Amino acid sequence: MQWQQGHFEICLWRFSLPIAIALVLLQQSGRLSAETATRAVVHPLRGEFAIGKDGRLLVLPVRVGRREFLCLLDTGARLSGFDVSLREMLGDPEEYRMLATPAGMRRVEAFHWPEATLGGQPLRTEKPVVCMPLDEIRSATNQDILGVIGMDVLRSCRLQIDFDRGVLSLLESLPENRDELGEKVAIRFLDDAIPVIFGRIGDDTIEPFLIDTGAQGNSLGTDFYDTLLERDEIRSGSSSTSVTVAGQVHSPRGRLRRFSVGPFTHQELRFSRLNLSSLGIRYFSRFKVTFDFPGECVYMSKSAQFDKPEPRATSGLVLQWVEGATIVQSVRADGPGAAAGLKAGDALVRINGEDASEYDPFALRELLTSKRGRRVPMTIRRGAREFEVALVLDEG
Repeated sequence: MQWQQGHFEICLWRFSLPIAIALVLLQQSGRLSAETATRAVVHPLRGEFAIGKDGRLLVLPVRVGRREFLCLLDTGARLSGFDVSLREMLGDPEEYRMLATPAGMRRVEAFHWPEATLGGQPLRTEKPVVCMPLDEIRSATNQDILGVIGMDVLRSCRLQIDFDRGVLSLLESLPENRDELGEKVAIRFLDDAIPVIFGRIGDDTIEPFLIDTGAQGNSLGTDFYDTLLERDEIRSGSSSTSVTVAGQVHSPRGRLRRFSVGPFTHQELRFSRLNLSSLGIRYFSRFKVTFDFPGECVYMSKSAQFDKPEPRATSGLVLQWVEGATIVQSVRADGPGAAAGLKAGDALVRINGEDASEYDPFALRELLTSKRGRRVPMTIRRGAREFEVALVLDEG
């Protein structure tokens, strides 16, 4: 997610292509009631939750009344929100806000929190919740995600993510021996809400990066990306496509020659050229991370994924899930998908000899970004006709 003060953005990656649903709160009309303005913050959350391994997006079960649904845990979001399909349970709006996306402005409603719980604990802050369309998240992940838990909730929490075990823990306190948590790295907050961490490019270039658990990929601000390109510190690769609530945004993508956070250094990490610099869940999955947001720091120790290679290839496809079916949303004109004869609207029936429904989006992205020259046989349905293609991945 990319952020500035007052910005709210949700970014995902769809296979070799980033999906950005950018929700930037720029201005409002109307005022919250005095009750909302004085509402006390709920105590920090506690508990342990099963999550996916290897850098999958973080989704947690939230209950409102008798209904339980999935919410994306997103440190790049200033406010929490719910999908427009849940509009009736939110009551009357308290104010209206303008969301600025990379493709245009959108007006949304903001509400008092409903009676929501996470792990049996009240989920509520003094901030309002917004109501927004999350259908792009659902079509990108094939998960029924109907909400976002943002920094209005997480600012008071201590959040530990063990990607090797697939466990997310909300801690009441940290152990007395903090050394066992790993290296301590400072966090700073924009407007006391949005967390940033400082990364080093090469030997001496320091840049603040938004900590964005709502995104899988990384990004660099446009001007900074261009400067690094001129200095030959980033190597250009294939372009990327961001799908927003208001349309698609295209951007270049490249690989940093050397990138460090604290004492940890990686070569050839992939970054997209977007509006601000950020680190997504793919980067943090290289560590066991403990975000101590009240203490304004993060503890990092190497996970089994620390030296995992970055995605090296591209399929040239944007895929989405429609009622469980894997559908080609768009095909890059000069990409492998176009060379294989794929078209928008095609349905993937079989992949590598297996039923396409057996692949979740994360596993399929891993396959389609694995290695340049890899041949991926597919059975495609176009209308009433089925046929075979061989998709040969190119450098990504």
